[in-house]
Amino acid sequence: MAFCFLELGKPTQALTLCDEALNLDPQCAKAHFRRGKALALLDRYNEAKLALDQARICAPQDNIPATKELHKLAATTQRVKQIRTQQRLNFSKALRQGKVYHDKSSTPPWRLRYLQKQKPLNVYDSINFLLQLFGICVWLLATLAVFCTFFYPSLLPSF
Repeated sequence: MAFCFLELGKPTQALTLCDEALNLDPQCAKAHFRRGKALALLDRYNEAKLALDQARICAPQDNIPATKELHKLAATTQRVKQIRTQQRLNFSKALRQGKVYHDKSSTPPWRLRYLQKQKPLNVYDSINFLLQLFGICVWLLATLAVFCTFFYPSLLPSF
């Protein structure tokens, strides 16, 4: 069953089955071998190496597949280390160039430049806003007065 799950690309289910098989028979070389392959597919390389070594110990006469898998695992681990090293170098370079920021709360440079271009509000801007608001209020009152004059003439004072 574990082989089928590995072929279907479902290493988690294969790992579960291998663990169950190893609970029944801890010396089952196939279960250790398939467990190692499943762990490798889940990027758990150290555990995969231990499982494959255990498979070689359990079946020393039939250790060719486990040895091949260990060689593939070593090559994969080496490639992963190279990729991670390159990613760290790229990240350090981007950090030095200011393309990446340490924490999310820092303001990026483009935002700082935008804020520097904005003129600060002063007292005159506040007064201008209040005058505009006052003008709108006066216009609303005048409109209301005209409305009342036409539709409710009885509300007007008589002289």
